[in-house]
Amino acid sequence: MLGTDLSFDLYHDGYIREVIGAVHYVDHPRKELRVKDLKGDTWFIEFDSLLSVRTYEVGR
Repeated sequence: MLGTDLSFDLYHDGYIREVIGAVHYVDHPRKELRVKDLKGDTWFIEFDSLLSVRTYEVGR
């Protein structure tokens, strides 16, 4: 779903973090997603850190 806003729950340094944004690139060799969040920052999310992914609903 490239370009669609999604909500990613990921495990990072002992905490569960939520990142909301759109996938801009799937890097299979590095096993990570490149996600642009709502502020325009780019996140490099490793496949292994993903706990859940769901469609982002505005007003949630």
